[in-house]
Amino acid sequence: MKLLNNNVSILLYIIALGFTLAVLMSNWEVAVLALIIVTITLIQKIRMDEELEESRSKRARLIEIMTGSLDEISKKISDASADLRKQAFSVEAKIMNHVAEKISEERDRWKADIEGSYRELVRKIVDVENKHNSLKRTVGAGFGALEDRIKGVEKMRGPVIEVMPEEEKEIEDRLSDIFGPEKE
Repeated sequence: MKLLNNNVSILLYIIALGFTLAVLMSNWEVAVLALIIVTITLIQKIRMDEELEESRSKRARLIEIMTGSLDEISKKISDASADLRKQAFSVEAKIMNHVAEKISEERDRWKADIEGSYRELVRKIVDVENKHNSLKRTVGAGFGALEDRIKGVEKMRGPVIEVMPEEEKEIEDRLSDIFGPEKE
């Protein structure tokens, strides 16, 4: 469309030049002056059109360059954003691994503490049972010795305390409840 407008414009200049020459044929100095003015105007118009076209092409190239630069910047920003997301995920994974390790270490430490406390408790229970058994044997031996003395005294003097067989059984049951059954 531009080329058509330029060609029409040039054609109109030529037609105007032709009419001007036909009218001013009798006066050559004015005709030459008009021809020079029209020619200068035509040359300036052609030059202005070329400069305008060159300016448009430069602007198009600059727009292309800026668009390319913006695309590159956008791509770099997108890549940087993706890298940041990856790094954030990596950092998060490292933190979670570290936390999991610390939890595992604490669990192991607590487990070891609990096992140590359990062993100590078992040891103390065994000690108490051993002391209880020792006490039973000591009391049993004491009762045995006391019973032997009482039997010795009874042989010499007669019964010291008369205990009925039911009472004797009841006393033995109570002692068994307190100290456990007699081991023979």
